[in-house]
Amino acid sequence: MTWKVTVTARAALIGEECAVDLLEAADCEVEVVSETGPFSASQMKRILDGKDAVLAGADNFSREVLAAEESKDLKIVSRWGVGYDSVDLAAATEKGIVVAYTPGLLDDAVGEYAFTLMLTLSHHVHEAHQSLCKGEWKVRWGNQVRGKIMGIVGYGRIGRAMARCAEAMGMSILAYDIQEISDKESPQVEQLGFDELLERSDYVSLHAAMTPDNKGMINAEALQRMKPTAYLINTARGGFVDETALIEALNSGSIAGAALDTFEQEPLPKGHPLTRTPHLLITPHQAFAGLESGVEVGKASAQAILDLMHGKRPQLPLNPEVYSASQLRAELSEGC
Repeated sequence: MTWKVTVTARAALIGEECAVDLLEAADCEVEVVSETGPFSASQMKRILDGKDAVLAGADNFSREVLAAEESKDLKIVSRWGVGYDSVDLAAATEKGIVVAYTPGLLDDAVGEYAFTLMLTLSHHVHEAHQSLCKGEWKVRWGNQVRGKIMGIVGYGRIGRAMARCAEAMGMSILAYDIQEISDKESPQVEQLGFDELLERSDYVSLHAAMTPDNKGMINAEALQRMKPTAYLINTARGGFVDETALIEALNSGSIAGAALDTFEQEPLPKGHPLTRTPHLLITPHQAFAGLESGVEVGKASAQAILDLMHGKRPQLPLNPEVYSASQLRAELSEGC
């Protein structure tokens, strides 16, 4: 048996034995999309035409896409990474499409990157670099993080990785999460409400999963609650931050600075107002890009496709109920 697989996650190409190599070694007919995503609904319809599987980035897998005639052969969406807010899980299950992901493998990479952004902001490293490149020799006084308060919004696996970095640097840690945080698991963390976290934190780092309820949670009101000396870091999803409100806050000095690795529109358009905003550090959604963990994520996402192709259940489904559904498009081996 051989499947036609399309790859929209270009990270699947990293490593000497990458995800694409594993798929091709299993005699899959692999097509790697040459453009850079994430891809829109109309683009995904074209990309998925005649395909059995997709090793996906943060592309549009809405009901419109999954119910399209072009997607009638699709059996699995294997997500490179952990974010799945762009996937309509209910529609996938109704259509008998398995949705798999790779939780846990990118935690340290994203946590370390978020902490790096925080240190860079705190010591004005990026601003010093920019001014020196312009021929200026100007020392910028920054702030040490030891003894400061780190506020983590979303205390899941990546939030905990960020907390480990903060604890190692002698910071106090506050956390906001809709789930109760175990004292035994995180004895040094104080859990409290969102508003109080904003008011008390010297650094606010976003690590929650995107839902309709928390979209735009960092709005003008939230930014006004933060200390004027505080910094905001977002390596989660661009939809958390009202970018217009953030630009205004940074221009007015309502907060000291911010770092964004993810945006409302990606790729960020050339000439976007964020590229001209003071006290702002922006990077092209690369917090996940730790080479060692990235190779493992690629292998895991490819393996999910190969498992289903061979009649086995992928280990990390987002919609496990689809396995017992009569409309399941893939054939499972007896006992699997």
